[in-house]
Amino acid sequence: MSEEKKTNQDIKKENLLGDFILFIKGFGVIGLALGVVIGGATNTLVQSLTINIINPLLGYLIPDASFTGWTLGQVQIGAFISSLISFVILMFIVYFSVKLFVSRFLTEAEKEKVGIK
Repeated sequence: MSEEKKTNQDIKKENLLGDFILFIKGFGVIGLALGVVIGGATNTLVQSLTINIINPLLGYLIPDASFTGWTLGQVQIGAFISSLISFVILMFIVYFSVKLFVSRFLTEAEKEKVGIK
C-alpha cells in the first residue's frame, strides 16, 4: 500500500504499534515480566527449602525447637518465624543475583550511570 492510500485508521494502528514497541524497549517490560516470573519461582523454592529442610534441621539440632507450631495466644508466631526465615533467604538470593549481574554485565560507565560502585 502506497503512502497516499493509507487511511487514518492504518496510520493510527502503525502509531499504536510503534508506541507499544518503544514502551517495551524503554521500560524493559519484558525484563520486568521475566523478573516477576523468576521471582515467583524462586519464592516457591525458598519456601520449600525453609519448610522442608531448614525447619526440620533446626528441630534436629535444637530439641523441641520446632517453632512452626509455636503460638502466642491465637497468634501463630512460629509461622511468622518460618516466613521471616524465607524472606531473609530470598533477600540474600536477590542481593547476590544483582551483585553478580552488575559485576558481570555492566560496564563501569553503566555502573556510574545507575549509581552503583
